[in-house]
This record gives sequence, structure tokens and C-alpha cells, in this order.
Amino acid sequence: MTNGIRLARRLRVSTLGEIRLSCSNMLITELKSRPLNHSAYTTANPSSGNKMPMRKPTIGTLRRISGNYAAIYDPWGHVSVKRLNELSLRQSFNTYCMNFKLKNIPERTTKPRTYGLTMVMDKGMGLDGVRDFLSVAAPYVDIVKLGFGTSVVTANLREKIRIYQELGIPVYFGGTLFEAFLVRNQIDDYIAVLKDYGIQHVEVSDGSITIPHIEKCGYIEKLAKHFTVLSEVGSKDATHIMPPYKWIELMRAELEAGSTYVIAEAREAGNVGIYRGSGEVREGLVQEILTQIPYERIIWEAPQKAQQVYFLELLGANVNLGNLAPAEMIPLESMRIGLRGDTFHLYLSKDGKATPTE
Repeated sequence: MTNGIRLARRLRVSTLGEIRLSCSNMLITELKSRPLNHSAYTTANPSSGNKMPMRKPTIGTLRRISGNYAAIYDPWGHVSVKRLNELSLRQSFNTYCMNFKLKNIPERTTKPRTYGLTMVMDKGMGLDGVRDFLSVAAPYVDIVKLGFGTSVVTANLREKIRIYQELGIPVYFGGTLFEAFLVRNQIDDYIAVLKDYGIQHVEVSDGSITIPHIEKCGYIEKLAKHFTVLSEVGSKDATHIMPPYKWIELMRAELEAGSTYVIAEAREAGNVGIYRGSGEVREGLVQEILTQIPYERIIWEAPQKAQQVYFLELLGANVNLGNLAPAEMIPLESMRIGLRGDTFHLYLSKDGKATPTE
């Protein structure tokens, strides 16, 4: 029996799972390709030693098997057993994908990005949903927030976090969860949870509770010793309106306390903070903030398309945007590079045609 078939027959349901192939240029070395018969889809019951039927893998998917081997199924029922390198696998899923060559496409920063970030809000996707999402969007996702307190009640949480992290995508819990622990005097418990789940990013916010700002900065300073801190500025209360100078004062203090980025509050609906109740951008506020705070250090929560367009027109393709729904990830990346009607003319000449670049 060849090594390829022997490895293929060791497929187990308890492996790391299936990841759909997103690009054809995966940097792995093919070992062997053979058709599989039905016996390839059985596995031994560890307790009894009996053979049990195993769910046949989906066509066109990759399944990790023993060690550094994987099996890829093609539409003709053949399996390619391959040896893979972890770093190469991660790189292949995170390489910016441009299927067609077009002129006058703005240059995007590359992963790991320090600006031009897109933060996605995951409000409870299942494991298969996460895998499907990353199969097409991994190159454009820089960080994932498990929204508000959803991580408390999400089943298979460790597995979900692992799926993201295996592709080099950091995960953090929503700031509301930080506040939920804090208001219950359980901040040490929260830190223990972060470490237990392998979370390396943390959001510090005060959108739902009132914290003296000097105390908030103290938490930022404490957490920044162990984690990458993102701090959120602005209230979730639509009636609480801060003048621009206050936004600047708070953002500057939090960056000095140790925040890597400050997040401009908007909630998941995009109707508070830097926006009016209608979702309209408070343009004067935004532009005044930008006179004092580097745009590379601000993540603008922008769940609505019109809000995303505003910041792309104002700051360009590499503006940091957050609170994106997973389904809006590909549309946003298309819009970033001028391939949606809203931004179609941003990178063209005044006559609406491509300017010569070669």
C-alpha cells in the first residue's frame, strides 16, 4: 500500500476540520494522487476497535490528517495527499487575491497590516460559517471581534477561536464583556479568561457603564503589559454628545496609556458616537479629531455602506474600518479599491478613464 493511500485511510472526524480552498496557488508539495474506494471512509472506534462509517469529505475541500499531511478532494473523486508547511498554508490563505489585472488600482497595505485594517464583528457564526467566510475573505480580515457578550454563550468557542488564529487572524472579546466583568468586580477573572482562551487582544471600553477616565487609563496601562489593547471612545447612549475637544482629549490620553488603536464608537447599527441617529457622519467632529490624532491609530466603526464610502473618500483605501458584518467583507474590499459604483471614479482620471500607469 502506498504512503498516500495509507495516510488517506487514516482520516478522522476529530481532525482539525475542513477548510475550503480559496486560491489555487497553495504553497504545499503534492505527494500522491489516487482514487479512494469506500473503505477509505471508515475509521476504527477507539473503544471497541470496530470499523465505523465516516462522513465523506466534501468535494473541493482540504482536511488535515496526521502530522503535516492533508488530503484534497477533486470533483472526480480523487484525493491528493499532500505534505504542508504551517507557515505556507497560512500565507496562502492570507495573500491578497487579485484574480484579474487592472490598472489604477490603489495599493493596499499587506498583512500583517498596521493600518488599512478591517475589523469584523462576529455575532455568533457557527464553525462551518467561519470556515466558509474565511475561504473567501481571509486575506482581507485583520482582526475579529466576538461581539458584545456573545462569547459567553457561544458553543465550541475554543474551536472557533482556533480556526481564526490558525490563519493568523487575532480574535478579541467585545468591550461590553470587559465592562460586564468590571462592573461585577471580576477584572482578574477576566484576565484569567483571556489567558485561558489564548486571546492576545483586548478591548477596553466604557460605553455601557461610567468609569472615571483616569481609572480607564489605568486598566489600559495594566492590560497593555500583557495584551494588545484597543480602547473604545464614545458612549452607546445616543443622548450623550461629546464635543470634539473631548474626543481628542480622551483618544490622546488612551493612546499615551498604552492603547495600540482607539476605536471611534458607533455601535453595531452605526447610529451613535461619531454618527447622528440617522447614521449620518458628524463630519465636523471627524475632521477635527483628525487634526490631532493620527488616522493610522483610529479604527472607525462603520457598519453602514454610506459610512464606509465617506471614510474611503476622506482618507483613502487604507483607512481603518470596524464593525463589519462578515457578509460585507468582500463588498467592502471591492469598494476600497474602486470596484463598486460608490467608489468607481476615485482612482480614475477626471474624464472617468484610466490614467496611463505603464
